[in-house]
Amino acid sequence: SVEFFRMGQTNIKAKYPLHFHRMRDAGRSSYATDNAIHQSFYRCIVIHGTNYLTVSRNVAFDAIGQCFYMEGGNEEYNTIS
Repeated sequence: SVEFFRMGQTNIKAKYPLHFHRMRDAGRSSYATDNAIHQSFYRCIVIHGTNYLTVSRNVAFDAIGQCFYMEGGNEEYNTIS
């Protein structure tokens, strides 16, 4: 449980509050749960090239851009709830 407040850098790629970057199947042992992300300058939780990740019970609002974003389009078997 972490509060992410006023994080990220607007329109700068890979500068997001939470970024799971090219972990491939290592997402099996990773998760983002019970976090609050607000007044983000660029997106909230970004998943890029990562599979089997669990993202649950997070609150995300008041962000520039998307709050939950799959960056590459090739991410598989992730759970977002």
